[in-house]
Formats: sequence, C-alpha cells, structure tokens
Amino acid sequence: MRPRAHFKGVFTANVPTANNDKVSMTIDEANAEPWNPQNRTDPEYRLWMMQTKDVQNSDTSTTPWLNSYFNYFGDSGMTFTAAGSSGGTTTTAMTTSIVPDGTIYTPGKDVFLRGKVALLGEMFFDNPGSAKMVDLDPMGIYGTQVFSGQFQVVFNTSDGPLVMLSADNPKCAYLYNLYFDRNINPGPPGPQIGAGIWQMALPLESLTFNLGGNQSPTLSALQKAAQAGLGLVVRYVTYYTLEGLTEAALAQKFKESGYKQPIINAASGLIIGTIGAWSNDDPLFSAPAGRLFYGTYPLPRPSSGKVFVPSGRGKAPLITAVAGATAPPYFLGPITAWVDSANQNVVLDFSSTIPENTGVSTPPAPGDLQKANYGTLTLTIVSGGKEQIVNQIPYNQYDRAAYELSGGIIEVPYPGNTAGALADPNGILKLYGTVDNVYRPLTNEIAWAAVGTDDRCLYLHVKETITYRMRPLWKGRSMPGQALALTISQYSFTAQDAAKPSSQLVIKTMAPVAQGAYIVTQPPSQTYITDADGYITFSVTGLLPGAAMLRYQAPGDTFDPNQDGATGYHYFGFVSYNIFRVLPDDNFDDVPDKQITWDFVYQNVIRYFYLIYPGMFARLAFQNEAIARQSAPIIAKLISKSSWDSTSYMPVSRDLSDGKRKLLQRWCALNE
Repeated sequence: MRPRAHFKGVFTANVPTANNDKVSMTIDEANAEPWNPQNRTDPEYRLWMMQTKDVQNSDTSTTPWLNSYFNYFGDSGMTFTAAGSSGGTTTTAMTTSIVPDGTIYTPGKDVFLRGKVALLGEMFFDNPGSAKMVDLDPMGIYGTQVFSGQFQVVFNTSDGPLVMLSADNPKCAYLYNLYFDRNINPGPPGPQIGAGIWQMALPLESLTFNLGGNQSPTLSALQKAAQAGLGLVVRYVTYYTLEGLTEAALAQKFKESGYKQPIINAASGLIIGTIGAWSNDDPLFSAPAGRLFYGTYPLPRPSSGKVFVPSGRGKAPLITAVAGATAPPYFLGPITAWVDSANQNVVLDFSSTIPENTGVSTPPAPGDLQKANYGTLTLTIVSGGKEQIVNQIPYNQYDRAAYELSGGIIEVPYPGNTAGALADPNGILKLYGTVDNVYRPLTNEIAWAAVGTDDRCLYLHVKETITYRMRPLWKGRSMPGQALALTISQYSFTAQDAAKPSSQLVIKTMAPVAQGAYIVTQPPSQTYITDADGYITFSVTGLLPGAAMLRYQAPGDTFDPNQDGATGYHYFGFVSYNIFRVLPDDNFDDVPDKQITWDFVYQNVIRYFYLIYPGMFARLAFQNEAIARQSAPIIAKLISKSSWDSTSYMPVSRDLSDGKRKLLQRWCALNE
C-alpha cells in the first residue's frame, strides 16, 4: 500500500557451506558434531575440507567439487553490496517512490531517492559488523534467517554522509516463497535459478528520520505512515545468485597457499526491495500477507538440450535431456495482492513472479535477464459464478526495467462495476497471458486459508516444551473466532551417504517423518477455533535432536510434494509451515571444576564450530587457548542467550545446546 519507496542493487552472502552436506557428509546434525567416521585429526579434517573429490557427471566426465562445498571460511555475513566486475564496490540504491496521493518521485525530484541502502550488523570491537544469514537447518533449505543490527538509507553529500533513515535492531527476516524457477533458461547450472522473499519490520521506537534540512516528500510520507502505525517494513527479494570462484579454482588457491590461507568465496546476486508502512492491522510483520496466488497452470520451458533438476540444494547438476522426452513444466512465482479501495487499485506484488529467461552475458549486454514475455496480461475476478475483467497489464509494466524501478509492485486500476466482486470474501482473482502464441490462464488466487506465523524458526531441546502461534488468513485477513480444520504433518531432510559411491554428491531428500520417528511432537490434525485475534496457539516438545518442518494444510490446500507438479505448483517453499531445530539435552553439571580444562572444553564445545564454521573465529580466534583465556568475559557475553538476536552472538550458527553453553560459561568464569 502507499506510501512506498523502492530500491535495487546487489547483495553478498558470505555463507559458510561446510555444513551443507552437499558434496560430502560433514556433520552429525542431530548431535552438532563433525561427521568423522575416518577419525581424522583436526588438522587432517581441515585439510580434507579444502580438498576436492571428483564427482561423476551424467556422461563419462567428472567435475572436482570441494568437500566443504564452495565457501569453507564464510562467516555468515550479508551485505547490500558486492564486488564490482571491474573492481570497486557495487551498492544498493533507492530508485522510485509513490506517495499517498499517487505522485511518483524519482531521484531527480527527491533527495531521499538518491540514497544508498545498507543492511548492517552491530558494532563489534569498534567496527561495524555485518548482518548474518543463518540456516536453522544446516541440511535443509527452508529455515534461513537474516539477523541484522541496523537498516539505513544514506545520502552522500559534499559535507559527508547524511543518514536520512535508520532503524536499530530490525526484526529477524525469514526466507519465504523459495522459488526454484526464477530463471527458466539460465545457461550453466547454479543457484541463479532460485529466488527468495524476505521481510523485516522496523519498529517505530527504533526509527530515526533525518531530513537534514532537505525537502523529501517520500521520507515525510514514510514518517507519517510509520507514526500512524507500528513503524515500517522492508521487503526484498534476492535472485540470480552467483558463486565467486569455481570449486576447482578455489581448491587450487588452497593448494598454492599450502592450505594455510582462509580464502573467502562469497556468493553475490541481485536484489530489489520496497520500504513501506507497518500498519496497525497488518496480520504478519515477517511475511508477505494478502491475497495469495501460487502457480496453478504448468507452463512449457524454453526448448533446451538440458533439463535442470530443481530438487537439490543450491547448485544441482544438469542432465542431458532424453531424446523425445518433455522437459518438466514450470509455474509462475508467487503473487501477493491487495485491494486498495481508497485509490481504486488492485496492488500486485510481482517481486518474484515473472521468471527471467536469459542469463548474464560476458561482458553484460542489454538483453540480459529479460523477463519472460506473456504479452499483455489480463487480471480478472470471479464472483458469484461470473468472471469480470479488472484491467490489463502491458509487458512494459512488468519487464526488467519496470521491475527494477518499482520493486516489482504494480498498481492495477479497477472500474467501479468490479468493486463488489473484489470485495466478495469468496471471489477469486485470476491472471491470463500468452504462451507460445496461445492466450491462456497463468495463475489463480488460492482458494484456501494460508496459515501464517511470525514464529517461523524455533529452537528447543530434547524434552523441552515451547508454545507458538499460527494465524490463519483468508485473503490476507485474520479469522478471529472461526473454526478451521487443519491437517498437520511433519517433514525432515535426510541424507544417504553410506551406500553411495564416493564419486556422487550427497543424496538429500525432504521426506515425511514417520509417526514413531517424530523430531517434535506433532499437534493433532483436527478442527481448531482461532482466538479473538485470529491466532491458534500450539505447544510442541522436542523428542529427538535434529530439524523438522511442521506443515499446516487448510481445506482446499491439496498440494502434494511427491507429485511432479504437472497439476499444480511444485515449490515446497510456498506451503504454510514453520520449522524447528531440536538440540541435544546434554548436561555437564556433574563434571567437577578441576576437570573443566581447556582440552575438555575444546573437545566438547569449540572443536565442532572450529572445524565446520571456521569463519566465525576470524574476529576472535578463541580456538587458541591463550586468546580464549584473555577473552573469557567477552566469550561469556557473546554466547549468552540474551545476545541471541545480536549479529555478534556466538556461535553464529545458533546450534549451541544449553548444556554446552553452560559448560563454556563455567570455563569462562574459572578463567576470568
């Protein structure tokens, strides 16, 4: 809704990848320990992480892949900048805005739109840290979070930087709508086919607005909207992510350094986003909420001699298409819609809807990353058995240029005679376009209640019970005091390694968890009554260490992830879920103080993180006993649960059990 300010640019994610179990088995996820059946010593283990194995391709060739995947020394940092192709740094910047009266501003007309957008961490040793991208489930792909310390829009003046908008301690951003067909013709295999939507709230009390003596209609409108509500929200989409060095090249650099240099190989990609108001009646602050569309109609891929296999994590191999075989279909990405009756518009969030059908040339060319062209789109509304046209959307409103200027947000004016149908609580919006010269339906609004939550990623221990809230939404609105039948199921990623040839990648699957193997207790599938605010409160208890997803299906939500997607969307990241990490219930209380030696603490706590996440030791090398003793008070503070939301929290992976935390805190107290 208005007002909105949009930005575009780049991001860098310096994620650690040794924990991914992508190439070789590296972790015992359940017990947060290294997977080390060969009993390698710590130096041998680190050396092995920096070496490759030859992975068999679909033909007779092999490709070298690092055992630690592509970024062993990543520190989880995330920034809205990236290294430029010709040196220097590329940044993320504001583009356009729209204020409540419908006026659209550009950087030439509004100083705020000349600003750069920054996502920062908290100060650490008098240096600004970075935001942190953290996987709840190191083996899986559906529980990624971004912790940050500050969000800024900075205008560089002749007198120095002017921070026009800042927010301290934004709410954690969670990955939503992980879409694996964002690029349907990408060229070489890689993570560039994926995209994700993130949203974070900026509470009013954390916001600072600074016009700096300038006039800015955009910033003034955002400030007024924030003060009328709860603050601001920032929604952004990351897409076309590319790794830096190939694993073969990185392995060679490791070798040339004598395996002594911690070489960083961060991934970077493109980003578009929107800053808007956090309204008093927003049903969720951490997720897109509104009238949701998920791909209903399978669409043919561009013809190619290769077929991408989208079921793997990140980079997955291409397989040669079998003669006469048909490439699997793809579906449009998600859409969030809202009827703005005050301005007589249907607002469509196309931020991750229309896929690109070209990659990036070397050097970049004007035709790169073009949006798939479905001609002039038609938005309709079905109500009372009658379908009416709302309006049409020409290609120049959703092509690459329009997408990057508007954050993917499109306002579609509607005629007065459709107002009643758009207000129908059972009406269904539809979108039509042209594919292969055939005008046809592309996607429909869902006809079931989406079950949303701000309790997206939850941590607990074996035997521990926690409560959380889910909020069913019908067309983006809460459902207070209503009965809703829910089918609740449990899923988990599993990896099979023991029986597979060493030349293969680790085979991981997202599979239903059998009742006798539940990782958390599963709430019953039954009819629930929402409370006065539209929430359902659940309680679960940790049963086994590991990670699990709970999925919530309202009547009408019949998506089956075991099907090939021929009759509906096949992106598991679109379903209604939250995800849990259960840590082991270990306890060292009966160990006397005299046995709490450095060697004991290193073996039981620090070793795992030093071998799997070595990047987290870059600023404080507390794998070194002398440094750890000198830094004992700092370590105790960083591992405290009170620092959980901080970008300085250790371990950044957040898989330190309470038993190990208490043990390390005891050692710190004994050495202060």
